[in-house]
Amino acid sequence: MNDYALNPAEGNVFVIIHQGVFSKEGREKFRNFKPAALDIRETEIPYWMKKRAEIKGIDLSSDAIDYLIGLIGPDLGLLSSEIEKISLLGEKSVEVKDIADIVTGGRLYGIFDLVNALRQQDADNVFRIYRSLRETAEDYSLIGALNWQYGRNLQPQSDRAKKDYFLQVFELLNSTDIDIKSSGRVFPIEYLLFRLLKLREG
Repeated sequence: MNDYALNPAEGNVFVIIHQGVFSKEGREKFRNFKPAALDIRETEIPYWMKKRAEIKGIDLSSDAIDYLIGLIGPDLGLLSSEIEKISLLGEKSVEVKDIADIVTGGRLYGIFDLVNALRQQDADNVFRIYRSLRETAEDYSLIGALNWQYGRNLQPQSDRAKKDYFLQVFELLNSTDIDIKSSGRVFPIEYLLFRLLKLREG
């Protein structure tokens, strides 16, 4: 392959697709080619959703996109399923008011409500909202949604205390995510929520 890379046949196209970070060895081996990454960064998800919806003949508003990500999290599979569901509405232009009930399944709360309750350290409301959310969402998807929603609230100009708060939040979410992936067991989300409630913002 190295020989071919140094002297490729004219008129041919050689495609290298990769997922994750391209290794140093891989970059060196294919230095004469331009590899195409399959990964989608979280910052690119809104654009991906917009284009995915357009394929289905839908103009999904920015507010509707933010609403879906805030509710479901950055799981592309789940987001794709929701866009598929929304396409059955028969609407060409879709706003939050058009999708709120079908996406939530009629539930009263979204992930942004849970984050707000956590930041206000309102324990009763946190667990009330969680009981509602878990009826229609997997615990694992809730972790991704929490990560996304907290990330949206972190401002670059935040003071030191706020940055420390968000750092602790993301450490808890990350350790829970790793625990689930490495052990394959169900993690008690109530325990995660309890620990998040103990954190004081700023």
